[in-house]
Amino acid sequence: MKPKTEIQKRVVSLSEKLPELSYDQITWAKENCFKKVAHKRKNSYLCLECGELFPIGKQRQYAKPKVVVCPHCDNLLKIEESKKRTSSESHYYSIYTVAEEFQVLRHFLVKKECKGGRESEVHFLEAVQNWISPEGEFFNISRSTVQSHYYDAWSSNSVLELRGYSNYPQKYEVYAKFIYPKQSFIPRLRRNGFKRGLHGISPYYLLPALLTKSKAETLMKAKQYSLLRSYCLSMSTAIERNWGSIKICLRNNYQVKDTAIWLDYIDLLEHFGKDIRNAKYVCPDDLMKEHDRLSDKRMKELQNEQEEDKKRKAAKDEKEFRDMKSKYFGIAFSDGLINVVVLDSVQEYIKDGELLHHCVFSNEYYKKDDSLILSARIDDAPIETVEISLDDYSVIQSRGLQNQNSKYHKQILELVNSNTHLFRKSNKSTQFVKQQMAEAI
Repeated sequence: MKPKTEIQKRVVSLSEKLPELSYDQITWAKENCFKKVAHKRKNSYLCLECGELFPIGKQRQYAKPKVVVCPHCDNLLKIEESKKRTSSESHYYSIYTVAEEFQVLRHFLVKKECKGGRESEVHFLEAVQNWISPEGEFFNISRSTVQSHYYDAWSSNSVLELRGYSNYPQKYEVYAKFIYPKQSFIPRLRRNGFKRGLHGISPYYLLPALLTKSKAETLMKAKQYSLLRSYCLSMSTAIERNWGSIKICLRNNYQVKDTAIWLDYIDLLEHFGKDIRNAKYVCPDDLMKEHDRLSDKRMKELQNEQEEDKKRKAAKDEKEFRDMKSKYFGIAFSDGLINVVVLDSVQEYIKDGELLHHCVFSNEYYKKDDSLILSARIDDAPIETVEISLDDYSVIQSRGLQNQNSKYHKQILELVNSNTHLFRKSNKSTQFVKQQMAEAI
């Protein structure tokens, strides 16, 4: 994409002037991004740092188990059982710096190649640059990608260019595990409460939010990191709606540690006519206990309604629900053990809520137009209920029995995140059909 505006031209010009990686930056990456390994054979070790073999029992002794010191290069190596003579490992490595008034996040794909008989080699490829102005305006500069199943298969032969909109916004969102410790930030970020800590939030979302949204600044300075994370990623509307209650928490130094549960609890308080501006209610000592108590009370309230009223209400809600979410019905995927399906009726919401004792039905999640509910099951038995955002299809929350994580929680999140393309495809197909019908009319 050719730069068109003055600020785009300036960003591209400054990008071309960014310095190459320094010796210290290269050395830090080599020492911290990769583990140093020795492959254990029958009678010897192969050091993948220098490529030399050395016999078992002749190496220098070391106090820690499962490690050894190479007598050739003097590196401390982790022992792995393998007959391989080669090894390859790659990671993202980020450098946070400043170019004039811009905050710049430079992301490198760093790859280490090891082979017996020669020293290991580490290669650096600058893949993406995120440029953020003091006003929060965002610019992405990156290399092009080769045709692949992966959206970040960067072409080393391409050049860094200004990029426009992508069908995969996460393509330019790099939240690297390894970040160079010597960082610099623009003054406005420091003024707005940023002190280097990301608190589990991708800088792609956190830094622009701190520059443009006063509520994000307030939450950062109050150390309300759970609320801040939700505000930046997927629940900004709910945070805005309940800002009055959040201010009560701030005044009483009450830390909200689980935003999704706390917001559900506030909704339940409001339903039962409690004062959601009263610290007695909005700052409970045991949030989970109070949430479950009100959730059970709400469920009993629903169960005690007249049967005919429930049937009429369910029938009405079912139609509205189908009109709103039917384009996603039938989506299902599995990893062989866990099956994930879209809940396609209000009765399914009732079933999941009753079996797992949570508020997916009692809080009327089926009426939410900005999220979708999935059920993770093993042998047709629900183990967790998953809520995803319909804006970016990220996971908002996943709750098992009594709102606790099941032992499959991490596996469920990975399974859902790896299949978000199914929801995007379904949404695009529906939009295409509507467009065709409109053109036909």
